[in-house]
Amino acid sequence: MVKLRCSVAGMLFVAGLALSSSAQQGQDTIIQKDGEVIAGTITEDNPGSMMKIRVGPHTTWTLYYSNIQKIQRAGQAAVETGTPAAQPAPAAPVMPAAEPAVRTAPVVPAAPVVQAAPAAPVIPSAPAAPVTPAAEPPKAAAAPMPEATPTPKAPVVDTSQQSMPKSTLKPYTPPGVSSTTISLGVMGGVDFYREYASGTGMTDTTFGSRTGFLAGAILEIQPMPNLSIQPGVVYTSRGSEGGGTTDDYRYLAILVDVKGKLPVTPVWSVYGLVGANLGILLSASTTYQTYDSLDNLVTVTSDLKSSRNNIDLGIEAGIGMEFPTGRVTPFVEGVYYFGLLNTLSSSYVSQIAAEGGPANLYAANRGIEIRAGLKFPLQ
Repeated sequence: MVKLRCSVAGMLFVAGLALSSSAQQGQDTIIQKDGEVIAGTITEDNPGSMMKIRVGPHTTWTLYYSNIQKIQRAGQAAVETGTPAAQPAPAAPVMPAAEPAVRTAPVVPAAPVVQAAPAAPVIPSAPAAPVTPAAEPPKAAAAPMPEATPTPKAPVVDTSQQSMPKSTLKPYTPPGVSSTTISLGVMGGVDFYREYASGTGMTDTTFGSRTGFLAGAILEIQPMPNLSIQPGVVYTSRGSEGGGTTDDYRYLAILVDVKGKLPVTPVWSVYGLVGANLGILLSASTTYQTYDSLDNLVTVTSDLKSSRNNIDLGIEAGIGMEFPTGRVTPFVEGVYYFGLLNTLSSSYVSQIAAEGGPANLYAANRGIEIRAGLKFPLQ
């Protein structure tokens, strides 16, 4: 029984040294009743129940108070949590002389400093077998795990970024800067134009429709999801046809439309547009059939550009549909054009009046354009 008590005293002394060493290294230390010493960082403590201690970067142990003998936190004195497992031996009262030594043994952890050093010779006097298990706890204290400090491997910054809300990881848009979408498009189609004419001393006349073609490009600038500004450049043909005569006018039209979109389904939407259309005259000619001096029917083409105004300004309005398919958006639209300027030059109007024709002669282009094309987003 004396040997058992000496062994317990030796284990307590070694545990006390381990407590002192761990405390000096800035670590928490737990000594279990079986003599095992665990060094690390206490992460959770439920007094009287259990506690958790991290002993490595990815290793955390759960210990129960029923198995814990002492707890020493870094920089603090050791705290006794219960009576050592070896003390309640029933034969303790039989050896009154040895009992003070056994009962004073717990005092050693309370003074884990130089005073405990004289008790070191007690270790050799203990049997070699009991001392061997007590030597295992220092391995945990001297293990390289405390040296490989986990803090640099798991900085607080990384942890905060992992728990950061997803909304804060979205690209930041500075105030005053909108997410404008810009698309480039190409289009082509057919047009159906006719001329409207009026003047003093004549009946207002609308000539027959002439079918032509158009082709061009547009740039859609969309500052809002359902509203956009759409400038464009289109090559188009206008004029009229009737009575065996065809008037053919070719224009390079500059468009500036405002477009409002109404999404119907995720795969297609309808829109309306209205804007200005400024046409720059490229060519003007008239073709008709007549008889020559030999009474042969011939086709004659005459240049009319000198008698026509170089600018044709009007307004246009229409509706259309588009079908977003990812990177390409097909569209189709119908537009009505209403000319506002006289297509006849002022010199030609004066010449007609001087020759006895209608005074204040006025002519304007009116027509419908059917356009279809593709749009490609630039950003």
